[in-house]
Amino acid sequence: MCRVIAVSNQKGGVGKTVSCVNLGIGLAKEGKKVLLIDADPQGSLTISLGYEEPDEMEYSLATLMMNIVNDEKLNIDKTILHHKEGVDLIPANIELSAIEVSLVNAMSRELILRSMVDRLREFYDYIIIDCMPSLGMMTINVLACADSVLIPVQAAYLPVKGLQQLIKTIGRVKKQLNPKLKIEGILLTMVDNRTNYARDISLMVYDTYSASIKVFGTEIPMSVRASEVSVEGGSIYSYDPKGKAAFAYMALTKEVLKEDKISMHRLDGVIAVLKEHDVLLPREYVQTGESDCESGYRMTVQLLDSRKRPDAVICANNYIAYGCVMALHDRGILIPDEIRVITFDDYPFSQILRPMLSVVDIDVYDMGMQAGKYILQKIRKPNLYIQSHITVPSLIVRGST
Repeated sequence: MCRVIAVSNQKGGVGKTVSCVNLGIGLAKEGKKVLLIDADPQGSLTISLGYEEPDEMEYSLATLMMNIVNDEKLNIDKTILHHKEGVDLIPANIELSAIEVSLVNAMSRELILRSMVDRLREFYDYIIIDCMPSLGMMTINVLACADSVLIPVQAAYLPVKGLQQLIKTIGRVKKQLNPKLKIEGILLTMVDNRTNYARDISLMVYDTYSASIKVFGTEIPMSVRASEVSVEGGSIYSYDPKGKAAFAYMALTKEVLKEDKISMHRLDGVIAVLKEHDVLLPREYVQTGESDCESGYRMTVQLLDSRKRPDAVICANNYIAYGCVMALHDRGILIPDEIRVITFDDYPFSQILRPMLSVVDIDVYDMGMQAGKYILQKIRKPNLYIQSHITVPSLIVRGST
């Protein structure tokens, strides 16, 4: 599954490009295949990765987008650059500033970039796009092709106040062009926790937005070394590997990865068991997306449109299962007579749906109790060796199977 993350803020100087570089290379260090796309005509991302004269490049993002507008062959292989720290890059230069003018009369002008990015998804785990500091047509193109938006915000009053306009734009794009678009999270950057002012700004962001939008637990600290790294043409990990900014960006990388891990482990486990029983899944039967009802609905519709309709669906969680059940109901498909449905986790609404969902339930109470017990043992006896504890899941069979 490839995730496309747009890094966007209409205000410049908030650590957008630096975050792009270090998140991308951080993901590459975790073994992920990563493509960075510079969608800013200033070429800041391109320059930050050591390509000092982007305006002299023959191939860039502008070249690819004009290929699409003119219905010409894409020169993707000639455009992609391979960086020494394990990421690929599609560079940008000043030619991109003319693209918005060219897009005025183009058919489906908001979706030009999406047609290119969709061709690249199969080759990468993550595609991260550095947006220009504006909310023009180029940024709309990026939002129209992204799965999520990461919003870096400097821990200062004016940048935080400007968030609302970007959030409204994301909402409009989601409604009109890209229903799957979500906000990955708000990332506080250039945080100086020595001052009451920075702490107050952090609290203001949490109080204002955390109820509806994820605010990353990681904050990027103010760091002179982080501001110097762009000159070196690489990441903070190579320039100052033991510095506080390097640790912060690696923590951010872990946060981004954490969201994918549980569902992907469940998928890997299901596929492994099916293989043990000589059941091979056709490629189109493995659908991946976000962990929400909307994504569950969309993935189920794609399954139903497959060449051969499946006779059972295994969902990674209750939210996906809810969307799945709604899609089956809308198509007039009977559960479990025509298609059976089973999911993980026994949330309350798994028993409210009709038919009630069969589930693989994990005893989270036991997990919490064991964790608390081990923490107390470690506090009392710091040198005590703690063995692992396995919470065995249970199968609850209900009406959906």
